Amino acid sequence: MWFAIGSLDPELFTVTDPEQIAARQQRRDQYLRGGILTALATAFIGAALAEEVIFRSVVLAVQRARPRNWVLLTGISLLTVVAFALVHSDFGTGNVVNAGVNAIAFTAIALYTRSLWPAIATHGVYNAIIMVGNYLTM
Repeated sequence: MWFAIGSLDPELFTVTDPEQIAARQQRRDQYLRGGILTALATAFIGAALAEEVIFRSVVLAVQRARPRNWVLLTGISLLTVVAFALVHSDFGTGNVVNAGVNAIAFTAIALYTRSLWPAIATHGVYNAIIMVGNYLTM
């Protein structure tokens, strides 16, 4: 179900704001212009790698510096989850909810493995599924 929120099923969270509709149309136009390979490269390099380094590296740095301070680690994790979700607000409420749930999962993966690479891979595969789905429904 989370794959559908704000991405594959726009009727779940209807977008009526003209700016959000324009942002979605711009994203769809980029898919069509660059093709599926460009969309997949963007999914892994442009989004997953960049976003995981920006948001999850902070959490891992705190985990390495203060491994026993769970209050600090939880607070930083929550801040990065909220920031990650808000960065995705251009595409509607559904995308913010979806990004927040994904951010919790990606943060948990990074903390459990103590590495960014599994979170990058998971994020990249998720984005690739969404982009292929969007590409095929156009």
